[in-house]
Amino acid sequence: SQPVAGADKLYCLERVIQAGAVGAVGYFQATLADDGSLYAVVPYRGEVHHLLDTDADGLPDTARTVLNNLPFPTAITHHNGQLWLGAGESLYRYDIADATLTPLIEPSPHRLTGGIISGLVVGADERLYAVMNADRECSSTTSTLTSFDLDGTNRQSVIGGLDYGADLALVGNDLWVAQPEHDQIL
Repeated sequence: SQPVAGADKLYCLERVIQAGAVGAVGYFQATLADDGSLYAVVPYRGEVHHLLDTDADGLPDTARTVLNNLPFPTAITHHNGQLWLGAGESLYRYDIADATLTPLIEPSPHRLTGGIISGLVVGADERLYAVMNADRECSSTTSTLTSFDLDGTNRQSVIGGLDYGADLALVGNDLWVAQPEHDQIL
């Protein structure tokens, strides 16, 4: 365990699950489901894992693969029994109860940016917000904060010109964007 200072408490980080088979990078982002369980993406394996607490001690101890063969999944969020996944330039919705994967946005075969979606969150306005990052080798633009209806339609640019945005967090009605290259949270 590693101590971490909080506002007026000392927290300890505890390794609760270690899946050696996922590789050196392993889990990249995780989201909490309605039932309190975790789902996490494993980019280099193209997988989404459901992290389960099989011994009822309040901590996940088993990883079950629920999706595979995704193109480099790097973003995940949960809302109303569904997962939204950013995988490469693609956006998917996964219905947990039905175990169905629906592609919402797929990259154009003529587009050569090779960008990735690195952060997802559903806002209080029932819109999906995504950090869309372009490949810097192929594009002069970097990142945009973009919103969509929950079915992937009605795309709107919220903020453009961000330096590589890594993740999103929703606090109340405020969206926060992490930009690790400049040690910034906006």
